[in-house]
Amino acid sequence: MITIMGIVANRENLDISGLRVDIEKVMAQNPRKIAEIKLEFMMPASVQLTDKQKEVLKRAAHTCPVALSLDPSVKQTVNFNF
Repeated sequence: MITIMGIVANRENLDISGLRVDIEKVMAQNPRKIAEIKLEFMMPASVQLTDKQKEVLKRAAHTCPVALSLDPSVKQTVNFNF
């Protein structure tokens, strides 16, 4: 997701330097497999984005080909702190 956001930011001439993401995977017990993946995006306070720019970046993240490739049973919880 962060790669796709970077590609879109570059195309839109947005500086998202310092953007980071914390990732947590939650495992199911039976059968043992990934049940949920939690992503928390954090943008530094120094980066100022309009509401429209934030939405463009969020849309980019949610249309990431890797995220779209995950099994539908894997819950994806994504939070953006802009």
